[in-house]
Amino acid sequence: MKRFALSLALIALTACQENSTGPVAGMSAALPATFEVQPIVDGDPPPPPLDTGVVAISDAGAGSFNVTYFLNTQDNNGFLTFKGAQPTGTDATKGARVSYHLGVFSGRGTLSYATGQGTVLVDLSSVNQASTFTRCSTGCFTVRFDRATVTSAGISRPLTGVEVRPFVKRGDEEFIIGIAHDEP
Repeated sequence: MKRFALSLALIALTACQENSTGPVAGMSAALPATFEVQPIVDGDPPPPPLDTGVVAISDAGAGSFNVTYFLNTQDNNGFLTFKGAQPTGTDATKGARVSYHLGVFSGRGTLSYATGQGTVLVDLSSVNQASTFTRCSTGCFTVRFDRATVTSAGISRPLTGVEVRPFVKRGDEEFIIGIAHDEP
C-alpha cells in the first residue's frame, strides 16, 4: 500500500510539473502597457561617477573644491556634487550640487572661498545654461555661474561671474583642464 501511495504521489508531482511549466493554450505572455525598451546609444553602460577636483575661477581669484562628477550620455543626465570635506579656505553648503537633465542645468547651495581680495560667495542656483557637461575625454565640464560676490572688510561687490573647471595634478603642479598652459 505504501508503494502504491508513493507511486501515485510521484505521478501527480510529475504531471503538475509538466502542466505548470508548459504553455497554456490560448494564452500569451503580455508586457505591461508601460513597458518601454530603451535603445542603447553607444552600446556602453554609463561610466561610474568620477571623484575629482575643480577650480572656481573669478576676477577675484580662485579656489579649489572636491567634487563627484557623473554624466550618463545615453539619458542626457549628469551631476556635479560638492563633497562635505573641502580643502582649507573653501566651503560648500551641505547638498551643494549642479544637476543636468535633458540639456537643462540647475543648481542648489553655495560655495565660498578665500582669496587675496576677500571671500567669494557663489550662488549655485545661478548656473548659466551655456555650461557644458561632456565625456571626460573631451574636457569633462565647464560650469558657469552668474551670481557671485566678493566681500572684504564688510563690503561686498558683485563679480562678473565664476567658472568651475576640473583640474589635474602632475607632480607639484596643477593644470586646469580647458585653460591654456605650457606643457612641462
